[in-house]
Amino acid sequence: LMAKARVLDSREKCALLSSAIVISTSPTQTFNDALRGTEQGTPGNSIWFMRGPKGSVQQLDAADFFLFKKPQRGVPVNMSRAIASQNWPHNSPMWRKSFIYLLAPGFDTSVDPISDWDLWLRMVCSGAAACHLNSPTHTYFVDPNSHNRRDVASAEGAPRRI
Repeated sequence: LMAKARVLDSREKCALLSSAIVISTSPTQTFNDALRGTEQGTPGNSIWFMRGPKGSVQQLDAADFFLFKKPQRGVPVNMSRAIASQNWPHNSPMWRKSFIYLLAPGFDTSVDPISDWDLWLRMVCSGAAACHLNSPTHTYFVDPNSHNRRDVASAEGAPRRI
């Protein structure tokens, strides 16, 4: 948290801050062990959301919240799969309280399970500066049996309201 707080303190216009995260498939693995696992190539450990040199800070714009998949030569483009959400703030955003209160209604639960992504996108579209710290600041446990990872193949291409 202190690394993120220092970034916000040094960038007055930054209203929303995200960071890279260390992925672990072990529920008991510590941050330091998971980070060391990424350096040693341990299966199940990786770093998500690294876009630049370690320690660098980038400003994000609205387009950064979408993942544009490059079409393959000779394959017709399926628009329902060509664009996906890219939730940079992911699971541990830090934001300025002064800005979040300007966005009524805050988290819009009618678009659950993407209410967080919707809020960050509305913040950026309303003029807030979103920044991203290219250093992992926490561990994210990926459980292959979690509700959002089960039966992913059958959910691909399913209609979604964004």
